[in-house]
Amino acid sequence: MVFGFAKQSGGHFQLYSEPGRGTTARIYIPRTLAAARAALAAPSGVVMGGGELVLLVEDDEAVRAAAAVRGLGYAVEEAADAAAGLALLQGGLRPALLFTDVVMPGPVTSRTMAEQARTLVPGIAVLFTSGYTQNSIVHGGELDPGVNLISKPWDIGDLARRLRAVLDAARTGG
Repeated sequence: MVFGFAKQSGGHFQLYSEPGRGTTARIYIPRTLAAARAALAAPSGVVMGGGELVLLVEDDEAVRAAAAVRGLGYAVEEAADAAAGLALLQGGLRPALLFTDVVMPGPVTSRTMAEQARTLVPGIAVLFTSGYTQNSIVHGGELDPGVNLISKPWDIGDLARRLRAVLDAARTGG
């Protein structure tokens, strides 16, 4: 039930257990500074994109292939790590959304790439994904302000809804 609540809220749930040390449960829920408003019913079915350009940065080629972002109605440019993603942005690529794994090999972190992407492409939407979180986007048990995260494994419907929600929020300044 806790895992389902976290996923529905756009968050993440982790359970750590070590023999002789105990168990820790952590729930990460996105922070908002917006005023409370009535919940909207989630759309049924798969939400399709409107052709926006997505920069997909993922070091695992199989995961990049499985992301299926193209099949959701988005144009996609891929990069195998944060340095390559940043090079594309510095070279003039102007995606509407950066979709990146939290953990990246190499000298450039995904967080650094995202920060520089926001400078190079004002208004860019950023969606992180991870099989686990690390302190690069989580501090004191909370996601950093403005951070959007979808936990792996995600299904295509969840991914489609999150991509659309993050793009729409960036477009409206929310």
